[in-house]
Amino acid sequence: MPQEKMAPGAEPKQKLVPIKGDDDLWHLGPIRHRAWSGSYHRSSGKGKTRKECLDDFWRRFEVNRNKGARVELIAEMSSPATVLTLDSMMSDAFDEFRKFSQQRFENGELARRTLNGYISAIYPGDPDRKTSRPDAIRMGVEMGRLSIREVAQVTFIVGYFRSVGKAYPGVAEMQFKVLSAVFTWMTDELHLFDISPMKLIKKPKYTIVKAQRALKPAERAALKDALGTQFSGDRRAAQWPYYVVMLILATGARPGEILALRWCDILDIDGDYTIVHICGHTERITGQGKVRTEGRKAGQPYYITLPAWSARILREWRDKTYTRGNDEALCFTVKFRKQPQPITTESVDFIMERRLKGTSVAWARPGNLRDTVATEVAGRTGDPSAASTQLGHTAASSVAVRHYIDAEGFYLFVVDYSEQLEYLDPESDIKVTIRASGRFVEGPRPRVLQRI
Repeated sequence: MPQEKMAPGAEPKQKLVPIKGDDDLWHLGPIRHRAWSGSYHRSSGKGKTRKECLDDFWRRFEVNRNKGARVELIAEMSSPATVLTLDSMMSDAFDEFRKFSQQRFENGELARRTLNGYISAIYPGDPDRKTSRPDAIRMGVEMGRLSIREVAQVTFIVGYFRSVGKAYPGVAEMQFKVLSAVFTWMTDELHLFDISPMKLIKKPKYTIVKAQRALKPAERAALKDALGTQFSGDRRAAQWPYYVVMLILATGARPGEILALRWCDILDIDGDYTIVHICGHTERITGQGKVRTEGRKAGQPYYITLPAWSARILREWRDKTYTRGNDEALCFTVKFRKQPQPITTESVDFIMERRLKGTSVAWARPGNLRDTVATEVAGRTGDPSAASTQLGHTAASSVAVRHYIDAEGFYLFVVDYSEQLEYLDPESDIKVTIRASGRFVEGPRPRVLQRI
């Protein structure tokens, strides 16, 4: 066989047939092949049986194939930890990819949010969860019974994302990223492909029509009525959605960030300037359930000033639920088996959808509340960057920031658009009284030093 026909590290293409010799042993070879380094070698084998002869040949073949430069890398390439072939089922490949991703997360190489995104794109949700959607499109369901070879066909991949993208462009965009990660893993770690099949496909551009829009004054009043008039006695579980939604409307923070608030994160709740520290988020972790995680979903922690109307609502909730001396407790919880549990963002979406059904604001979701805050701040300040700062995206020198000193004497840099956000009070008739700009307030915590 001509040398140029042999690929480095490739296994012999000819059929391996051991022959029994005069010494009563089975012999194979020598067979010429190339090492990973490009050098040429000959390998042979012998044994008392055909199987022993073949095993001996492959042992010698691996030794010769790994001779030369970059031995450590070559050994790793030639012995992948996971044994999958092109004829393996995609369901098995997805399971192995999940294990690989979980290990990367435990090693600190992968973010929890990315791991959760992989899992949610591949596997169906728990059918016992109220927020679970049994008709949701999941790659594990759609591709699990196909082989890796079948799914790797360019025609299949293009057809799949074309079909999904027509009805659910957001789902298609997310799954395209996840499937790319899966095939990259198969290429780099398992060496099933020379080039990932996803590299051969031009990433489709999906037109995602966002249903988000800002709520008008009348719609904000309708939102408050729909949530606030459906209390059932004094049951806490029936009341928390109203307070959570009002705080999102007052701050523009993400739902998970509001749900992660502890009483110790709220400064000077009874003062003229109430400040909240946005520094965590709630999520559901496999094997752990609902938990509060330190750190925001995206972005750095920051302090934000509440408008007076939302501070009043928060004090009302404090009077209903706060246990003195338990400042580390979450402000919003639900009881499960008589134990307080964190609330996840899925619950907020589910309850808003259920309670607003049949009203003039049935379309409203948490994203619309953030959109309302951004629109209000940008419109009243004339500075688009102010809206980004209010939502915790960026900081700029032109934004309204106050210097505060907390009880321990630390400076707090607090985003303060509370005056502009007074207009979002659902009970407002638009003729609200705005606190005088630059007013300084004395108090034990926080105490305003200056305004910049």
